[in-house]
Amino acid sequence: MPQAAGGYPAQASPAAVASQSQRRFPTAAEIPSGMERNRLEAAFGPPTMRTVAVEQGVPIETFVYLRREPDTATFVLIRSGRVVSVSTTAY
Repeated sequence: MPQAAGGYPAQASPAAVASQSQRRFPTAAEIPSGMERNRLEAAFGPPTMRTVAVEQGVPIETFVYLRREPDTATFVLIRSGRVVSVSTTAY
């Protein structure tokens, strides 16, 4: 989670929260393994949070889509531009 000054979680702007609530929230059942990153974003919009790392020269991305009411998150692991695992969980 992004950090603000003092180590507290950063708050999303009202405009960002409004735009997130207007897009369709993806569940793990809707995202097949092998789906291309660009198709994922075309279907569900940009993630709420994205991380990028490199393992042995291979780009690894994690997309996190958040939904309020009920508080739910979908985590998507992308390796070399394709989905390799997805999970949806309540928090």
